Amino acid sequence: MDSATTQGAHELPQRITAGFEKLALALKTSVWHGASSAGLSATQAQIVALVAARGSRTGLRLADIAEELAITPATASDALRALVAKELIVKGRATGDARALAVRTTEKGSAVAARMSGLSTFLATAVGELSPAEQEALQLALVRLISRLQDEGRIPFARMCANCVYLRTHVHADDERPHHCALADTAIGARDFRFDCPEHVRADAPRIAAQRVALGIAIG
Repeated sequence: MDSATTQGAHELPQRITAGFEKLALALKTSVWHGASSAGLSATQAQIVALVAARGSRTGLRLADIAEELAITPATASDALRALVAKELIVKGRATGDARALAVRTTEKGSAVAARMSGLSTFLATAVGELSPAEQEALQLALVRLISRLQDEGRIPFARMCANCVYLRTHVHADDERPHHCALADTAIGARDFRFDCPEHVRADAPRIAAQRVALGIAIG
């Protein structure tokens, strides 16, 4: 491999990273404007969206919120206190453990969360313009990248199909949907993989490793 080829191989990851930074900036700006228009800080807006998506039935505990958003419990507590005062969040008892506190969105909070969920539609529209093959390749690449970053402790654990106990790999003859979700009892393919499934149950480490190998996204 000549020096120019070697240099190009090193430059491409940096260029792709710069591209991700541009996408992150666009999303951050959109969330900031949306949060500001709702009278919320970015952290408060993220918590409302998270609780609406994941805590509607059982509620979410403070520790879960802090872990999911990679913030300190103190920061989460301060934000929740403000959200309770704004009547967007209500505190109650966790389902299955009457001794533990959990939070849920109020009707007003759910409405705010619904508005916040539409802030990333511009990016979904852009992704939708990629070809089906490009979308699937991007999906698997993101699964692999997120898996690596969570293994390194750089991002919170992602509730993805790839690390879920309900995933069964390569059990169907269908090339487009060769895998199976045991919870939904349905065939799925890479295009169906989720990054934040509310019904997700984390598989143990050996199973996650085996599923990554089966999906062709093993880290190493």
